[in-house]
Amino acid sequence: MKKALPYLMLLALAFPGSFAESISVSPDNLFFYVSGKSDSKQLIVYNGNSESRVFRMDADELNEWFHFDKNEFSVMPGSFEKVIITVSPDVESGVYYSDIRVYPEGKGKDELSISLHAVVKAKVVVDRKPDARTGFIVSSSIVAAGLLMYNLLRLGQPVKL
Repeated sequence: MKKALPYLMLLALAFPGSFAESISVSPDNLFFYVSGKSDSKQLIVYNGNSESRVFRMDADELNEWFHFDKNEFSVMPGSFEKVIITVSPDVESGVYYSDIRVYPEGKGKDELSISLHAVVKAKVVVDRKPDARTGFIVSSSIVAAGLLMYNLLRLGQPVKL
């Protein structure tokens, strides 16, 4: 494979309509901690090309959990775009991993493209503990029911369950 790479580079440069992509993202990994419904993080996409490019984003295995405020966006040469990524998992608890891809939109079919994409590693920790108020309400209800039963039994009233 290492021997073929220089030949591929020369082949790409031999065609007048060829181009190579230059794309950077920051940060290269994201940590989402979800204790409620969702968590959001910011990703910066930098266009190192000499022309304006349109980029797209998606996530691999957990795509239905991820929402990008911009699925498709244009970035001027030498400039960057900020994208807010929100994850909304539909599971109770656990640790999950996904790759978020940022890639350039394709050029016309008559141009050869060495299309690169950036991958951001995403770790999603879902920690949905019961609300403290729920525990208090349930505990209070159990105590109240116990006191009621005790008082009814002490007064000699028949108790029907």
